[in-house]
Amino acid sequence: MTIHYKDYVDKLILLEEKLGYKVGYEILEPNSVALTSDIVSIQAAAKDIARFLGLGKYRFIVGMTGKDGKVAGEIELRHGLTEVFIELSNNVVKHTMAIPAVLSHEIMHQYLLVSGISFSDDHENEVLTDIAAVFLGLGKLMLNGAVTVLKQEDASYTLKLGYLTREQLAYVYLLVCSMRGIPYTTYEAGLSKDVIALLRQTMNHYKDHFSLAVPHADYSDLHLAVGNSKIVELQQQLRAIQVHHDVVKKALEHELEVWQESHNMAKKWLQSIALPDMKKEEHNPALRYLRHLRFNVDMDQLDGLASERIGKVTHSRHKFEELRRFVAQHFKTDSSLAPDSLFCPIDGSEIEIDSRSEVAVCMDCGYRFSVRFRGWNKKSSVRDKARSNRTRKSRNRDRRQIIEGLAFCIAVALPFLFALFGYLSSLR
Repeated sequence: MTIHYKDYVDKLILLEEKLGYKVGYEILEPNSVALTSDIVSIQAAAKDIARFLGLGKYRFIVGMTGKDGKVAGEIELRHGLTEVFIELSNNVVKHTMAIPAVLSHEIMHQYLLVSGISFSDDHENEVLTDIAAVFLGLGKLMLNGAVTVLKQEDASYTLKLGYLTREQLAYVYLLVCSMRGIPYTTYEAGLSKDVIALLRQTMNHYKDHFSLAVPHADYSDLHLAVGNSKIVELQQQLRAIQVHHDVVKKALEHELEVWQESHNMAKKWLQSIALPDMKKEEHNPALRYLRHLRFNVDMDQLDGLASERIGKVTHSRHKFEELRRFVAQHFKTDSSLAPDSLFCPIDGSEIEIDSRSEVAVCMDCGYRFSVRFRGWNKKSSVRDKARSNRTRKSRNRDRRQIIEGLAFCIAVALPFLFALFGYLSSLR
């Protein structure tokens, strides 16, 4: 089952920003809500849930509908009315554990209406409603009722509720409990055995998401993490490609396409990281928790993308390094290249940097990128040139030795040849 981490975290951030100041960390226990299918108990359950949410001034009137379709419940949403009508389908009424879950979802619609929180898309609103129910303390009711089985003499019937699956609800529930520091002994109490098993399985699978310590108020650790991320390593590799490419660019202009595309990706990925303002301290621990989790999910995803790209650009870098050495050995060229001036990989603007600089920033487009890379040595170009000069001197020395040896042989053999020529002439 797909867990849409970023979407869930974004919605929780929205809820925490809008409602966090007035929401407690309490969870409504299932045993405090009536679990029978008679109308009086259902009406009492709706009243208990409304009172827990602070909607005591509203009177929720619950009725049954003969429709046995896919819709478990419906609520009449109208501004300004204190009487709110809810209809439950006959299928839901047969499953007593499902009744509190459906009531929680429908009453949550009223809560969000009163709070002025909504999306223009209907499906997004329904997902937000499920998440808000968990956020406001109705998670246990939602989890216990998400999947229920009705056993009868002839067969058993399974009912699945909600716009989020039980697995997705479990993730959101654990996330809310983690950001609020609620211990497992509290959040597991009152849940069915299969739900507890699911929570532990989810906790084990996504343990990195639920094990964050309370982050720094100024988000300085997030800014530091960007500096140590795979994206910076990618930039270092790209800088290496740029340095080596400057030596052989006339012969390999097409290799710039990989380099340009990679820098555009790096800029796009960096821009996609929404770093909070370090000058603004955040005193809400839940918001700090959520924003750090959102950041970690982003960085995991971007590091994966950057790692894939590093493999491609590293191969390109190695080709440039080999060609650079080849050029230094076989062509008359100045192979020294000091990284004290460079151009922006995005718009081509010239950038002036100090020889000790680690990072360059384009003043035109704002792109920030690493200008050092592993393996760079300013003296390496001098060594390449010296090696090339030594090779040429060695070849010239060999030629001189061959010529001198040939001249010596001729000088020694010439008198003998003249004597032989004279002897042959005398025989005639």
